[in-house]
Amino acid sequence: MRALMRLVRGGMCVLMLVVEVACLAQSAFAQQPIQAIEPRPYHYTFGDRAGGLMIETACESLVHGSYVSFDLDFPAPPNIVINGLVSGMPLMACAVNHTPDGFTLSLYDHTGAVVTSPAWVSWIAVYPSNYTDPETNWHIQSGCAQFGDDDPLFFYEPFDQPPVVVTSAQRGSHALTVAPLGLNTNGCFLRIQDQDGLPVQDAWVFWIAVSPAVFADPYSSLRVEASCVQRDSNGWVGYSLDFPAPPVAVTCAQKNGEPFFASSVNLTSDGFTLHMKDHSWNNVSSAWTMSLSVYPTHYDSDQPATIGLDTYVIDAECKQGQNAPDQAFEIWDAGVRLLDYTITPYCRGSYEWHPYGERYAIIVVGGDTEDSDYQRDWGDAYETFYDLLDAGFAHENVYFVAYGQYADDYYYIVDAKPSTQAAVQGAFQWAAANCTADDLLYVYWAGPGQADGFTVYDGTITPGMLAEWVGQVSSKRTIGAYSPGYSGAVIAPLSADNVISATAQDSNNDSHCRWATYWRRAMEGGYETAPSDTDGDGVVSMTEAFEWACPRAQNYGDHPQFDDNGDAFSHECDDLEFDPDMPYADGFAGCFYSLDGWATPGEQGWLSCEPASGQSTGEHDTITVHFDSAGLEPGTYVANIFVEDPNATNNPQIINVMLTVNCVADLNGDGTTDLSDLAILLASYNCEEGDDCYVIEADFDEDGIVDLSDLAVLLADYGCTRP
Repeated sequence: MRALMRLVRGGMCVLMLVVEVACLAQSAFAQQPIQAIEPRPYHYTFGDRAGGLMIETACESLVHGSYVSFDLDFPAPPNIVINGLVSGMPLMACAVNHTPDGFTLSLYDHTGAVVTSPAWVSWIAVYPSNYTDPETNWHIQSGCAQFGDDDPLFFYEPFDQPPVVVTSAQRGSHALTVAPLGLNTNGCFLRIQDQDGLPVQDAWVFWIAVSPAVFADPYSSLRVEASCVQRDSNGWVGYSLDFPAPPVAVTCAQKNGEPFFASSVNLTSDGFTLHMKDHSWNNVSSAWTMSLSVYPTHYDSDQPATIGLDTYVIDAECKQGQNAPDQAFEIWDAGVRLLDYTITPYCRGSYEWHPYGERYAIIVVGGDTEDSDYQRDWGDAYETFYDLLDAGFAHENVYFVAYGQYADDYYYIVDAKPSTQAAVQGAFQWAAANCTADDLLYVYWAGPGQADGFTVYDGTITPGMLAEWVGQVSSKRTIGAYSPGYSGAVIAPLSADNVISATAQDSNNDSHCRWATYWRRAMEGGYETAPSDTDGDGVVSMTEAFEWACPRAQNYGDHPQFDDNGDAFSHECDDLEFDPDMPYADGFAGCFYSLDGWATPGEQGWLSCEPASGQSTGEHDTITVHFDSAGLEPGTYVANIFVEDPNATNNPQIINVMLTVNCVADLNGDGTTDLSDLAILLASYNCEEGDDCYVIEADFDEDGIVDLSDLAVLLADYGCTRP
């Protein structure tokens, strides 16, 4: 919503809007007689995150001369309308010397005496004076200007229909009674009197006009109801809106052109008792009364939403070849504003993999000596080169930088030697010239390192140098595997949204040279008895590779690090912050990238949610969970549903989903189709629906009889075991 407001004071116009409301407190409704009440103090605020509208409500016990501070950050003095109440009796009340930070309260009784005992005060402040909600056409105007008795008040812009106007007035430091007369779409006349009932000139008048009279903001919980109707003192004023709690209510009254004291007493969520007195302090009947009631959402820009869910666990079950029945959960804003949520199911390992445009690789054998470590580094790099070719990398798309005797012997696979700073920089320049935003760049670095960088033949390549060269390459993903000691130092400089970095060490430890070998073996698929493709989808993701290599390297004193979320921080595989099932955590993005291709989270999984997004201002929205499980093998499948609103205090929220797919003919539920299940079927063989011996679970084709067709199903499923 956008605020377009004009506050006219001395011919000046001001833009923007803030409304602040303080309220009389809730009390039990009692009709006759009106008893002195003890309101319950409270304080609320409302703010329109788009249009700037804010409402603050408070209930305070004050005396004449009290300074009332605003919690909201008003850009200039607001307009203020006030009611006062003491021992159930209305008072003349107004704001004096109001500023952006607060105002001084002027409070008098019906004799004109200063009120020195504590009184309950309700007030509404508006700045600036003209606001229109483009979504609902709710229109509010307010103003503060000098008027005399019987002077006209013109609205800044005509209303579509006569609005409800509530006013207060003061002259000097004295509160006055004021009421609008002859109200129409363009304005009204003001009747202003002092405590003796005499007309007053040159009084400051505060006013608020609202149209339409009943308003509920669909983008928050703000509710506003205004009314103009003839009522008697001590009469019951009911609401048309369904307020969730007692609202703020500010009132004024007039009869035959004479203003009266008017106050809302015993406020509830259904209405309030209107108390009206004339200047002789007699009850008033059949007077025109104007009231403005506001329920704030307790919302401002510093109070975000809170995701509310009715469950955090969903269990589903089905037979192989079937879809599990739909389930549902509810979501709502459990906080104080609009919840703008998205819902994404993540089924790890259940993805559709897409190919990169092209795949490029840089292999570096770093160092400057030919010792046993050099032999191991060369062996890992050499095997990696041929692993990439076996994986479908084009030979011309792999740039090999090495040094030493092996580089000389295998000159036909080495593109640059020895491994100098210039040679390594040249490799990244080659990648920058060829790689596009749809392509993969894989960097495999074997060799020693030290605290200030990676060792090469003529010196050191610092983390900053490497980050500069990598940053010049455009890619869908740049995946780097770095084995030098202290290699964790490159994590922060390299970190970016399109970069995945795995290192043998953190920034404080030297390498024991085991990690490079384990990483290479992880990329090859691991061991036959311990595959690195842990989800069995035929693809080794970067997260799977790290989870496989990390603990094995840790056994030899390495401290492998992983960063795939671009936050410049890395974690080991046993850190709590490494969580492949948590969006934004390290290990999550790596699930969707491999050397073979990339996937989209949740795409083509066995789990889906409808709708996938929505908004709530407190109402409960139902989300349907669908299971596409017909193609799954028997087993237990785990997924998560993430409910997210970046502005929520508890973002994200996670629903854990477990799907059990059973063998088709596992009649006793022990996870295996075997002789015990055959015995159950044979015991009900030839039994029809309605027979005592009929077992509905054994009637696989659901034709009402257990017969040969059902036996055929069991025999076809015989030996099936749910892992």
